[in-house]
Amino acid sequence: MSAPRAIIIFGPPGSGKTTLAKYLADQFNLVHYDTGTRIEKKLSEVSASSSVELKKEKKLFLHGDILPAKAILNMVMNDLRRISRYGDGVVLSGSPRSEKEAEKLVPFLEKEFGKDRIVFVGLKVSPKISIERNSKRLICSVCGASPIGLPKNSRICPICLGKLERRGLDNPETIKIRLWEYEEKTEPIFRAYRKQGLAFIDLDTTPPPYKIFQAALRKIKKA
Repeated sequence: MSAPRAIIIFGPPGSGKTTLAKYLADQFNLVHYDTGTRIEKKLSEVSASSSVELKKEKKLFLHGDILPAKAILNMVMNDLRRISRYGDGVVLSGSPRSEKEAEKLVPFLEKEFGKDRIVFVGLKVSPKISIERNSKRLICSVCGASPIGLPKNSRICPICLGKLERRGLDNPETIKIRLWEYEEKTEPIFRAYRKQGLAFIDLDTTPPPYKIFQAALRKIKKA
């Protein structure tokens, strides 16, 4: 295919969606849009004076549940519309996560970016590795990076020197809930879309990141 304008990355927690998205955004000169980070930022601002609905959404999010489609669709579509309006393409990680969300978001993406310029990238990882990766993962509080291969007990980001923190979502019990949510609500969406003539590629994310990046570029260019 010609250079993609929209790459939709999906996979279970710990499969490396964000890491791959950042790499592909750089390679194809696209904007990386991470729905999970966007939602987390929005919900971090929820206070005692916030609406009951927002407080409920924050509770669901911290528990590991998928938020109702209406809670995120308007936000995501408005953001993506602005990206498209400026002539930019996008690498999307974290959406869609439910059937109701996909029913509106996928046709929207086709209209904004062109059906023949969209590619779906499915990441594969075992539940055991997912839990192990997420339980050890640290996120930079400044630049959002999730560095690997750090010295033991390191809490300084090697990219921007910001503070590395562990997310509340990344404890084993919450990860198990998120894995179940993915298998029951997200994976079936993409199985259905495979039958509709859209470009799909699959990637095993157990090898080292550089091998995953090489495979991703090779397969996307052939899609």
